[in-house]
Formats: sequence, structure tokens, C-alpha cells
Amino acid sequence: MTKPGDPSEDRPTYYKGKTIPLKEYRLLKAEERANAPSLIPHQLHGCNYMLLQKDKKEPAGKWRDQKYTHNDPLLTAHIKNNHNYGVRITGGLCVMDADHVAALMEYPYFVDVLMDSFTVKSGKERDKATGEPRTGCHIYFYCPELPADKWALHTADGVDLGDIRGSDHVSYVVGPGSIHPDTGNKYKVINDADPITVNYDDLMAFIHSIVPEEEEEAQPAKAEKIPKVKSSGGSITDKLGLNVTDFLMPINPRHREHQIEGNHPVHKGNTGSNLALDPIANVWWCRHCTSGGGALEALAVADGILDCSYFKVGNAGLGDHWAAIFDALKKRGYSAQLAEMDRERKGLPKPVPKPVPKPVPKPVPKPVPKPASTGSPAAWREPRTTVQPPMPTIGVNGRDLKDVTEDTLRALHLHNTPPTMFVRAGKLVRIETDEKEIPKVADMSKDAVRGRCSCAAHFTRTMGDKSETLVYPPLDIVSDILALGSWLFPTLNGVIEAPAMRPDGTILSEIGFDEATGLYYSPTYEFRNTPFSVPDEPTQEDVDAAKKVIAEIICDFPFVDGSSRINFIAALITPIVRDLISGSVPMVLFDKPQPGTGASLLTEIIGIISTGRPAAMLTAPKTSEEWKKSITSTLIEGRLVVTVDNIEGKLHSPELASLLTLGMWTDRILGRSEMVTLVHRMIWIGNGNNIQLGGDLPRRCYWVRLDAQMARPQDRKTFRHKGLKKYVMSHRAEILSAVLILARSWIVAGRPEPDNLPTLGGYEEWIETVGGILAHVGYTGFIDNQVAMYDANDVDTPQWEGFLAAWYKIWPSKPVAVAIVVARLDHDSDLVDALPDTLADAYLDRQKSFVRVLGKALSGKKDRRFTSGLSIVVGNIEKRAVQWKVIDTKNVVRK
Repeated sequence: MTKPGDPSEDRPTYYKGKTIPLKEYRLLKAEERANAPSLIPHQLHGCNYMLLQKDKKEPAGKWRDQKYTHNDPLLTAHIKNNHNYGVRITGGLCVMDADHVAALMEYPYFVDVLMDSFTVKSGKERDKATGEPRTGCHIYFYCPELPADKWALHTADGVDLGDIRGSDHVSYVVGPGSIHPDTGNKYKVINDADPITVNYDDLMAFIHSIVPEEEEEAQPAKAEKIPKVKSSGGSITDKLGLNVTDFLMPINPRHREHQIEGNHPVHKGNTGSNLALDPIANVWWCRHCTSGGGALEALAVADGILDCSYFKVGNAGLGDHWAAIFDALKKRGYSAQLAEMDRERKGLPKPVPKPVPKPVPKPVPKPVPKPASTGSPAAWREPRTTVQPPMPTIGVNGRDLKDVTEDTLRALHLHNTPPTMFVRAGKLVRIETDEKEIPKVADMSKDAVRGRCSCAAHFTRTMGDKSETLVYPPLDIVSDILALGSWLFPTLNGVIEAPAMRPDGTILSEIGFDEATGLYYSPTYEFRNTPFSVPDEPTQEDVDAAKKVIAEIICDFPFVDGSSRINFIAALITPIVRDLISGSVPMVLFDKPQPGTGASLLTEIIGIISTGRPAAMLTAPKTSEEWKKSITSTLIEGRLVVTVDNIEGKLHSPELASLLTLGMWTDRILGRSEMVTLVHRMIWIGNGNNIQLGGDLPRRCYWVRLDAQMARPQDRKTFRHKGLKKYVMSHRAEILSAVLILARSWIVAGRPEPDNLPTLGGYEEWIETVGGILAHVGYTGFIDNQVAMYDANDVDTPQWEGFLAAWYKIWPSKPVAVAIVVARLDHDSDLVDALPDTLADAYLDRQKSFVRVLGKALSGKKDRRFTSGLSIVVGNIEKRAVQWKVIDTKNVVRK
């Protein structure tokens, strides 16, 4: 833990774009948390809270120790994940759990007084036992004089009306906003007034009017006699000094003479007296199960070795459970005493204690020096020697694994401010930054989680002499955390390296994790303190100036038409406004007739502006399996922009075509037998010479075509910006500001949608957003060159049209079996020449059955109409074999 004056407290960190000392950052964040709006109504902020299971009333984990505050990060994350929570009243606040409001309306005090207080309608609609329609509610009110007790309310004929509980009662009620397990309805606030203060005498008169005093739980002056029960292992109990009160203490203990009674800590109850202890006789008795025993039986019940009902009178003894009892005693710190008893039983001498060596003083660690301001921040971005106070202490021995894990998770959540530990694709992840400051998302290994645990808490182990010593975080705890499979850490959608637009139109510019988008903003070190300015409501002068900035960076490029130029601007804008677009984004193709034209430079510019460096490069894989591996590994890293570079020949990938229309991608992790599902928000760029597209890719791309119209375009000398990448890097903040100004102008105008927007199936949200921005600021020609791209780049469609024309010439509108077509190919060279490239390669290869290859290809083109009017349709099905026919849809009307 850092102390005042510790040099590490002056370590620089970033807060809302400014460099400030760590100690100042902590004060600001603590003030933010204190003032942050709570998910729990303010009327209940003085209570304690506990975690319940999703859509259930049962606690999540051990509930008796749960006393969360209303702004506890773990509780807040629990509620945000739509889990239920419980309210434990305290501070003089009481609650009436009214199960039958209609019946209670007959009592004036209930109507005229209690119903004026803060009220939450429960999700109950019917009595679970009788099916009778009922409405329930929780009414919170102040009555500090009311004891921490519970009064069950019922009519003379036994109709249950609910109960009233005094402040600090051990029980809990389900909190507002939770889900009722039987009906699925929410616990909803129906009276948002502050809790009223009621008079104690009036309240008790109301209770007595429902529950006559003679029916209230008797409070006898003398303790009831506990039946005589047998206790196992008397000598062990005596030698170890075991007491029933060490293991089976009631939840709400009451002393009556020398006895202690209260609710049973395991199976609980509502009477407040179903468990009785006699510390003098060292026995216990469960009135609910009519069972009892001594200290060892109490240990068996407390640790879940045996059920309470096992120890009924006449069934005393631990039977075959002694091994489990000894294990439980060892976990509770009795190992040394048990070993001594074993030596005595065997008649062995006592061991001679070894001399205790003098303690060696621990070296005082040197203060961590402040890093140089000109170096890479990677060394101090996630410090391991400095932790955020407070740093809890967690004992690890003599406790259940789940309890230590729960304490460790709580410490990790408290330590995770600002967030650096996330969940992505069902894994715990963090942001890793290499020596070139390139951030990526990486799974947290056991070592990484263990290191984070050591920063979040002190772990101690109790020794035999009852002293405590510090230990490293146990690997069992680390493994248990990683094996949970579900965590309440923030969900990470990706990493960005430049300011971007949020879905609500605001600008994400604060370094670190952004809850609204699930993105982690990690700019390069040089860009951290670079100022950029975007007015909240840009004027026309701001928009004109922004357009000039963008025009300046593309003034030297030979776009073949205005549409290609505007399409590049669309590609430049898309990464910055990606979170304004809820749907998919098509791939942009940078196409040119020969190298040196500048297409590669344009793709690098997009990467530099949106990430601070050229986009991640990917060469086009050759096989489907390689495509899947490349896509999955790229998505796991969480990059924003990726370029498929140097595309040669035809780009054909069903995997890439499918990905371009998907919001989620599922695949097997390389080297593992497990599947992973990843959010797909990536921008894809293609770059090559005279790119040819196959399959469904043509309608999932848009085109930027360049042509310098000279033999050696790289030899051009008339450039305004000779070192364009250096120019863009030095003006990056200005260019980003220009893009954001254009987007903000459209947002402020109400996100207008022009009447003449183009269409591109499957990408309507992208068209509406990017096309809307471009049209609003005066750009025209957006994706007007789509038809030209289809004609120039789509090689599969013309080939199929030629093949179907050759087929139609031989078998006009006649059903033909695939086997007959293959037999014809063996002696008809014209038909072979008409085969599409993919089919021609398979026909010549013949490693696979070409009948199956052709049949599968025809199924993929079934009912598709080509521009020539031809279409391949199913003819007949004979002997479970499909016959195909080619028809001319311009001349034939299909029924």
C-alpha cells in the first residue's frame, strides 16, 4: 500500500485527456464513485445488500457475511447483469412484507398510514399454494424502537397476510428492480415517497389487532429443557477443547438462563427458536428435526458432512464419517493437536522442538523511479508494485475454496479501477502493448491472474502457533477463478487508437475503457497529449474547413472518377464512426491496373489516421481452413482495421463473404478443441491489381479505382506532398478533428436521411450513417460505381451465364440429370470450354467425383436469375436424383 510521500504516488496517469499524478486521479475517481447515480432507489441507501441468483430469491454464495453498500462495485455489476439482490434493513428502517394487500385494505392503519410510505410492488400475482389471486408489496418505514424481530400476520381463519420485521432483523427481502422467480414480473416501485416515521405504540396496536397478544411467540422466563442426547467422541472433544458454540451458533442468538437459542444456521426457519444450545452440557438440540448431539455432531452439520435430521434420538453416532470429521478438524486448525493425540495413542515420545533461528530482517525495497516522459509507457501502464487502497487481507487456510475465491474476486473488482481486466469471448483478458506500442487483446494466463491477485489483496496463512504469515496467491484460487466461466468484469469489444463516435453521437476521447461502447482507447504515446478540437455544434464554416483538410491528403491520387474519390472518404470516415453503425460494414477494394499507382499508400493512410500506424496486413489465404484461422486470430486481437494486401488473381472466400455480413463469428481456437464466439466490428480493406471477385464477394464490397495512365506511375514527380505518410502523421489530430466535425454536423442536424441514398443489400445501417454524413456535408457520388465494379471485378457471374447459355443450346428447358451433363462433357469440348473456372479446375483434377461437385454448384445457383434472363431450376426428381433444367425467364412464366 502506498503512503503519503511515496514517489509512486506521483506516477503520471491520464484522466479525461490530461496528465495528472496518481494520487490526484484517485481522489477524483473516489469523488466520482461517491456522486455516481445508484441503481438502487435512494430511499434504501442506508441498508445492507446481498447478492441473489438470477431470477431467484436464493442467495448467491454465503449470504450471512454479505453486507454490500448501495454503491459497491460488485453489487453494481451484479445488478447490471440482471441478477436479483436482497435488502437487509438497518439503521431504524423496518419493512412490512404484505402478501395479501386486498385483505389488508380492511385495516385503516394500513390504508391511512403505512401505504403513504415508500412501497415496492412484488411480482407475486397468486398464492403459490392455493392459486388464489393476490397482490403483494414491500412497505419500508422508520420505527427505531421496534425490536429486531419478526411478526407473522394472519387473519382469524388462518389467511396469511405477510409479516413486519424490525430493523437489523437477520432476514432480507428482494430489492426493487429484481425479477420474481414464479411470474417473471419485476419488483416495481409504486410509491416513490421517502419512508415515513411511524409511532411505535400505534404500530404495535396495529400488529395486535391482527395477531392477538396470546398468539404471539411466548417468551418464557426459564429455558426449556433440552432432551438428553448422546455425544460422540467424548475424549476427543475434551482433549481438543471442542465446544458446540464453535460450530453451530444460531443466526439470531438469544440468551435464556444458561442456554442460547435462535434460528438454525443451516436450514434456518421463522420461529426464532428452532435451535437451542447448552454450553454447560456442551450439547445442542434442533426442535425442527427433533435431533441433537455434541460438538462433533455440530461440526458435521455445520460443514455439511451430515444432515441435522441424521442425529435423531436413537440414531446417535458418526458411523462411517470419522474420516470426514478428522479432515474438517484439520481444516479448522486442529492438525497439531490431532497429531499429538495420535503419538500418545501409539506410545511415542514427544518430538524435541527445533531451535528457532533468529529472524533475518527483510530488505527495504527501493522506491520505484518515475519513468522518463520520453520513453514508452508500457513499463508503467499496469504497475504491479503499487496498488489502490484499501488492500484487504484474505486468509486462505481452514476455509472453503468458494469462500476464498469469492473474497479474491471482490478484491479484484475493487482493484480494477480504472478497468484493466475484462471479459471477451468467454475468457478473462487484458490489453497487452508491445515495444512498438501496438495494443492487442490477450487472454490472461494463470501467471497474469496471480499477479493481479497479488496487487489486489494480501493473502495470509495461519500457522500452528496461531500466527499469520504472508503467502503468494494460491494457485488453487487462481485456477478456480479462471474456471468459473462467467465473471462480472467489464465486457471488452475491442481496442481503438483514435477518438471515435459513440452510438449516442458523443465523442469517445478519454484514455482507457469506455463503458458505453465496450472499447478500450489506447493511443500512441506521442498522440496522448496532442490537442484536437471538435465543436459540439459545428457551423458551416467548420464543415467547409474540415472538407479542405480531407481534400488536402488525397489531392495527389489519380481516382478514375468522382465516385471512387467519395468512396475513399467513406472508407476514411467508417472506422471513426463505426459505433454509430449497428449493422455490418462492406469491404472496401482499392483497385488499380498496375503497381505504383498509390492504392497501398491510401490503405496505409486510413490505418495511420484511425490507429496511428498502418493497418494490420494479411495476405489472402489459399484454403478455407487458412481463411478461418486468419479471421479468428485477427478478431481475437481486437484490431479495428485490417488490410488484405497484394491480392493476386481472384479473391474468393465463402468465409470472408459470410463474415462481412455477420455481427458475431464462431470458430475453433487454433491448437485447442474449444469454440470461441467473437464480436465482429472490424473494418476490412482489400488492395491489389485488377482484382477479380468470386462467389458472393462482389455484392459485399465497394470500389475505389485508381489509374495513373502511365507506364511507371511510381516515377511521377508532380506531388504536392512527397512524404505523405509523414505529413498525415504530423497532421493526424487535425484530420481526425475534420472527420469528427463532419459526423457531429450530421448528428446535430438530427441524422437526416437523404431521399436519393444508394442501396447495398445487407448494409442499410452503413449506407444510412456514412451516406447520410457524406450527403449532409455536400459530397455526391457515394457508391455510384457499383455496377461498374460488378462488370469489371465479378468474374463468376459472366462465366456462369456463358455455361448456362451453352447448356440451354443443347437442352433448352429440358430436365437433365447431372450424370448426363458430365457424360456430355467427356466428348463436347465447347461445353468444357464454357465451364466456370472453379468447375473447370475440378473437372480436370478429377480427384473428387465431378458429378457431386457439379450437383453442389448447381444447388448453389438454384433459381438465380442472370442478366441474360437464364436461370437454373429443379426439373424432376427421379429415383431420388435431381434433374436440372435451364430456362429463359424472359420467355417462360413459371407457375
